[in-house]
Amino acid sequence: MIRLALKAKGYQNITIISDSEIGCGLPNGDYRLGDRRIITVKDGLCVMKGTDSIAGGAMSMADSAKNLFRMGVPPEQIAVMASSNPAKVCGCDDRGRLIPGCRADIVIFDKDFNVKTVFLKGKEVK
Repeated sequence: MIRLALKAKGYQNITIISDSEIGCGLPNGDYRLGDRRIITVKDGLCVMKGTDSIAGGAMSMADSAKNLFRMGVPPEQIAVMASSNPAKVCGCDDRGRLIPGCRADIVIFDKDFNVKTVFLKGKEVK
């Protein structure tokens, strides 16, 4: 479906989003949220424990980008779909581009699309 969407719409018209919630990045298992709610993280999904109700995703934007990369989508197209396209949709003129006057929110990946460094407003996040 992703390949079909890219062919039909073009990467310039697709925005990568995430519905990840508090379970994002956690290994498979059960987690208590507050007093009552328990979620189960399993294979990139968060579900309400004991139900089939999806509570949200557990996959990060970086994981989504890595999946697209593994599918053969060029990194420069992934960058547009994950940065400038969402910024445009949200009306955030100071984000999504590396030009003077923009925030300089940057994620640096290695050759296998693993996150190596993150900058927010031009400052490295440790």
